[in-house]
Amino acid sequence: MTFRRGIIIFLVVAIARTPSSLDTRSNVFASALVVNRAAPRKPLSASIPTTTTWSRVGRINNVKKNIKGNNCLYSLVASPYKGDFGGSIDDDHDNYDNSDYVYDYEQDGELSKEELRTQQEKLSELCSLLQAEPRNLLRFENDDSSGVRGMYLNHSIKSGEVILKIPLSSCLIDDRSPFWLNEKVKNDPHRWATRLAASWTDLYLKNNHLAAQDDDDDQLNIHTAHKLWSSLLPDSHYLGASLPVHWPETTVLNARSTALELAVDSAFFARAEAVDDLVRGFQQSPYAEIFSNDKNKDVRERMNELAHHALDLVQTRSCRLEDKSGVDDQKCIRVLAPIFDFINHGSRNVDGANAFFDLEEEEEKENYLVVRSMKDISRDEEVKIDYGDSARPAWKCLLSYGFVPEYKRTTSGAEDGENLAEVYMKGVRYEVADDSIPADMVADASPQQWLEEDDDDVMETMIEDNVNMTPPVIVLTSDIAFRIVERIADAAYYLLLEPEQILNDGMDDDDDGDPNSIPPTAFDVISTQLAAKLRWSQHRILLTCAAGLTQFAQEQESTYQ
Repeated sequence: MTFRRGIIIFLVVAIARTPSSLDTRSNVFASALVVNRAAPRKPLSASIPTTTTWSRVGRINNVKKNIKGNNCLYSLVASPYKGDFGGSIDDDHDNYDNSDYVYDYEQDGELSKEELRTQQEKLSELCSLLQAEPRNLLRFENDDSSGVRGMYLNHSIKSGEVILKIPLSSCLIDDRSPFWLNEKVKNDPHRWATRLAASWTDLYLKNNHLAAQDDDDDQLNIHTAHKLWSSLLPDSHYLGASLPVHWPETTVLNARSTALELAVDSAFFARAEAVDDLVRGFQQSPYAEIFSNDKNKDVRERMNELAHHALDLVQTRSCRLEDKSGVDDQKCIRVLAPIFDFINHGSRNVDGANAFFDLEEEEEKENYLVVRSMKDISRDEEVKIDYGDSARPAWKCLLSYGFVPEYKRTTSGAEDGENLAEVYMKGVRYEVADDSIPADMVADASPQQWLEEDDDDVMETMIEDNVNMTPPVIVLTSDIAFRIVERIADAAYYLLLEPEQILNDGMDDDDDGDPNSIPPTAFDVISTQLAAKLRWSQHRILLTCAAGLTQFAQEQESTYQ
C-alpha cells in the first residue's frame, strides 16, 4: 500500500472542523430537534413550537433481544464473496505471490455440495481433535442469498443451551508466544495482535516444514488440528484484498468515506510496526532457512507476505475475553479459536444475533470458550454473534473485518452508531443516521446568525445595553428540514456516480483480440466491489434519512398552516 501523505493535512483539517458534539444526536423523527446556542445578533421575532411527534418511515416492530456478556468480537469467517473459502494455506509459499494471479469470473460461485461435504468432514475431525463439544451440532452451509459460508444447526436448541464449547488449551492465546519473538513485544499489552500472529505462524511453519517427532500425543493432535483448521481458512489473496489497509490510494478514495481514509492511514503505520516485529522474529527463528528456498523471491519479501497474512487472520478472526479468575483484577485476553471463528456476524441492533459467547470455568478443570443461544434457534438456522462496536458503522466493519454488512433498519431501542453516513455541509463533516441527524447540523442549517464565542466587542456592547443574554431555542422547522434534505439528497446522488472501474478492463467482448488487454486480478475485483458496496450502503442510509426528514417536514407544514 502507498501511504497517502499528500491528503493527510486536508483530512486532519476536515476532522478538526467536525463539531465536538458530533455524537450528541437527537431523534428528529420522534420530536422536533431543539438546540441551545449563543446569543443571536437579533432577537427571535416569533416563538416556534418546540415539539412534535410522528411515526418513522418503514419502522421495524421487532424488539431488540438482550445480549448477555460484554465481550467484543474481533473476527470474521471471511470476506463476503462467494469464492474465497477453503484456501490453500497448506500449500507452499508460492501461494502468497499474487502478482500474476488473474481473476476467473467463471469460478466465482458458492461452494459446491462436494466441497461442503469435504469441509464438513474436516470440521467433524477438527471438533474431535480439539475436544470441542457438542459434537455434530454444527455444520457448514451456504447462505441462499449471498452464498457466504456459515455455521448452521443440525437440530433445534432452546435459549441458553450450549452451541459450542472449546477448551482454551486448544486455542491460540496472546500470552503464549514463541520463544523467538522479541521480549518487548511479549511484554507490551498493546501488541497482542503481533503475539497471536507469531503463534499462528510458528504452528504453520512447523506443520508444513519441520517434523514434530518430539511432541507428545496431545501436541500432535494440536498440530494436526491446526493443519485442518488452516485448510478451512480464507485464501490469502481474497483475505488481503478484502482489507482496506492493503488497498491502493485510488480504491480507498473511491469508497468516499473520510473516516475510512483516516483509519486506513492510521492502521498502515501500526501494521508496518507489527510486520517489522514479526520479520525480526522470523530471522531469529529455526525457520529462517525456509524463506530462502524460493530463488525467485527475496527473503525479506517472503517474510513480509507471511507476516501480513498472519496479521490479517488475527485482525479478522480473533476475539477478546474477560478472564474472571481474578476477583479484583479482571484480565483481558485475546484468543484465536478454531471452529468458533467460523461463526458469522449478526448485529443485535437489527435482531440478527441469536447467540453470545463468554469465558466459562468448570470446577477443577480448565477454562472454556462457550457459545450459548440467546433465544430458541430452529434447525437449519444459521448461528450468528454480534462482533461488537468494531463492526459498526459499515466503514468500521469493512476496515476491521473486510466486509460491508447488509443495510437493515434498526429495531426499536437500538444503540446509536449502527447505520451512519457522512454528509458535508458548509465544509463541516457530519454523520447522519437513517432516523436521526446531529444537533449541530440543524444549527448550521438555520438562517440565524450567531455570535462567535470570541466576539468580545459585541458581547460587551450587549451587556452594557442590558440585552437579554438568554440563549435562544432553535427548532427543526420545516424550512430547515427541507434545506437539510436537499443537502443529504445531493450527497446520496454523489455516491451513485461511479468512478472509473478496473472491472471494465479485459471484460469487453470487442477487446478479446487485443493483446494489450489486461484482465483484472482478484485483488482488483474484490477491493473495487467492496468500495462500491460501502458507497451503496451509505447511499441507502442517506435516502432513508432524507425520506423520513421529508415526511417530518411535510407534517410540520400541514400542522401549522
